[in-house]
Amino acid sequence: MTKRAGNYLIQSNYFTKSVLRDASEMQKEILYYLQSEIDFHDPNATGSVVFNFEKFLKYKNIKDKKNTYSPSEFFYIINGLRNINGVFYNKPAKKTVFFNLVDSVEINDEDTNEFTIRFANFGKVFFFEKFALEYVESSKVPYTQIEKNIIDLKGDKRKKFFELLSQYKETGVFRVSIEEFKMLLGFIEYTNTNGNQEDIATKQMQLELLFNEETAPIDVERVEYLKVWSEF
Repeated sequence: MTKRAGNYLIQSNYFTKSVLRDASEMQKEILYYLQSEIDFHDPNATGSVVFNFEKFLKYKNIKDKKNTYSPSEFFYIINGLRNINGVFYNKPAKKTVFFNLVDSVEINDEDTNEFTIRFANFGKVFFFEKFALEYVESSKVPYTQIEKNIIDLKGDKRKKFFELLSQYKETGVFRVSIEEFKMLLGFIEYTNTNGNQEDIATKQMQLELLFNEETAPIDVERVEYLKVWSEF
């Protein structure tokens, strides 16, 4: 088994090939930081991790606290990952799976700059090998090693692009259709023309359409950004 390298983040390929909707760039950066605190291969993983405000600032090389959010604001940003905002396609099971990443966030009573974050079921699958193996009944799950300097990239789509490239660095070749590529980067989505976008069932339906070929309901339209190749 490959050992966890100090200059890499490691995540299940299920997450690499997932679509995370409505997640801010800061939420993505928090996830990368949490991955730096996680031992992906830990056989005794509990599915929880500690977010430390001061250590995060050091990780991001932020020296002036005025240039970032306060600890209380970070709490609400992380808490937002409790919402259902993601989907991936489990090819072996031929099943579309919806997920949220975080189950709960608790402030440390003795240090308000520190939170205990407990991952939801699929958050555990994405970031801990132990739970990924359990999810697929102990068959081997591929994982991706991502250089930690991904945190320095600007823009959530650039970060996602780097994740996808990292998955294929062993072969040096990444072959993907333009349709799937744009979908994974978030340039293709489905929206309701009647303005009904808020309830969970509607959001799940919009995400599911990304992974199946069924005809969308009449009140749902496919939106593709940067249609012109040169702009993309």
